Amino acid sequence: DDAVAGRSGQTYTCALRSNGRVSCWDGWGFDDQGRPFGPEDVPGVDDATGLWLSHDGICVTRKERELWCVDHEGWTDERRPVDFSPRPIDVGQVREVVTGLGRTCALRSEGTVSCWSTDRSGPEPVRTAPRKVSGLEDIDHLIGSSTHMCARSGTRWWCWGDPEAFDPDPTL
Repeated sequence: DDAVAGRSGQTYTCALRSNGRVSCWDGWGFDDQGRPFGPEDVPGVDDATGLWLSHDGICVTRKERELWCVDHEGWTDERRPVDFSPRPIDVGQVREVVTGLGRTCALRSEGTVSCWSTDRSGPEPVRTAPRKVSGLEDIDHLIGSSTHMCARSGTRWWCWGDPEAFDPDPTL
């Protein structure tokens, strides 16, 4: 009853609580009474100010607007996360985050955008280093889907789809 924000992704539903903690429920399994497993607190996070969920990961901004993310690596037989420890993402201070299938972009405080991808083809997820998206300045909003990302500056939009190229096309 102390949630201030909630988000749902494909794998999780999470709540940002008034005390800065983040609690999540697993969307893949249910107990013997039909309730989803959880809630499970994200360890080490007691100062979250923002919450974003991706296809299978969780990102939070912390008090200094730094971004920390957890890549979902599966669940143990006891229905506990294999590794639920958030790791810092080196993008500076963040205003908002958008996520897609295997990619994430952050709107930085100064109005630029940095993106990275996560390769899940191997036994463990491998995250690329965040890269600044060239040609995007004074951005005020991001939106994303599983296949595309878009950035807005005023009334102008740029969109891109290739998670490796991060090459926006001024389409609108």
